[in-house]
Amino acid sequence: MKVSTEFITPGQVLAEDIYSGSNWLLPRGIIINHKIIDRLKKWGVQEIAIEATDVDQQFNKCYEDAKNVLDNLFYDVQNNRAININPVANTIKNMADMIFNNNNVLKSFEHIRHREKYTFIHSVDVAVLAILIGCQRGYSRRTLYELGTGAALHDIGKVRIPVEILNKKNKLDEQEFIEVQKHTIYGHELLQSSLGVSYNISCIALMHHERLDGKGYPFNLHKGTLPEFVRITSVADVYSALTLNRPYRKRMTPSEAIEVLWGIAGKQIDLDILRLLFRSCSIYPVGCKIRLNDGRIGEVMQANPEVPTRPIIKLDGGLNTSSQVIDLNKQLSVVIEDLVIS
Repeated sequence: MKVSTEFITPGQVLAEDIYSGSNWLLPRGIIINHKIIDRLKKWGVQEIAIEATDVDQQFNKCYEDAKNVLDNLFYDVQNNRAININPVANTIKNMADMIFNNNNVLKSFEHIRHREKYTFIHSVDVAVLAILIGCQRGYSRRTLYELGTGAALHDIGKVRIPVEILNKKNKLDEQEFIEVQKHTIYGHELLQSSLGVSYNISCIALMHHERLDGKGYPFNLHKGTLPEFVRITSVADVYSALTLNRPYRKRMTPSEAIEVLWGIAGKQIDLDILRLLFRSCSIYPVGCKIRLNDGRIGEVMQANPEVPTRPIIKLDGGLNTSSQVIDLNKQLSVVIEDLVIS
């Protein structure tokens, strides 16, 4: 949790190391006292990270709750039961409130999202990413709730697609691909027939595969006809899909996914919304473990919002010399190969 040095109080615990350039000033885990507060102000430190020890646990629970309610909803749809989206909406509301109030959820999010089967992780992923973008867009909480719920339900139509097609490891043939495309229509129909579902939510299910250049599906719509909720969800959907394991391919690293996204930005997906995603959700959150292309292991010390693939890294092995802190934006031959997920 980021706090201005004007508002920190003795007894709080520092959550991140503090540096001036490559010089180590204070270690994380230290208990704040009046002397440290005076030092921080003397050093000109404007903001520090304070431990919020329950955030990861709370977000993990919220994430699990979201997966479970989506699993139950999909099961009800498969068994032709009436759709009740209230449990999904309530869970997304809790998640949106947590994201709205805490930056620390990002590290937790990155560490739990690679561990489970694709369908429900992806749906929750897209909701989280959409909410983060919506926060950057300045949405009210009520608008975030609606956006997050629609993003969580964007793939509900896949319950009507044969599971053998969804889980196929080889390339889909033409007929199978046409069938998969129908999930947008199926999802829209399911949501439109349900009580309490807004037009915006059903539109996300219908249009999230439309593209700015008119080469998406199901209607080949162009940029001017795509609502902002749809354009936000599309960006979140593509990023999540690229960075999660699929039956037919391994996940991309965040760096690889960014290259793909930049390649289609302004053509297929909204460039301004993509920029909001990178501003709101560091692909390498502070504190996450990474592996470099030379095999060294380190921890992200400071994000780089302008070039998100090149943060400042603290290498494992202590901080006896300044060479153990490297700015990837200045050492271009060194790149992050992947996250280290414990």
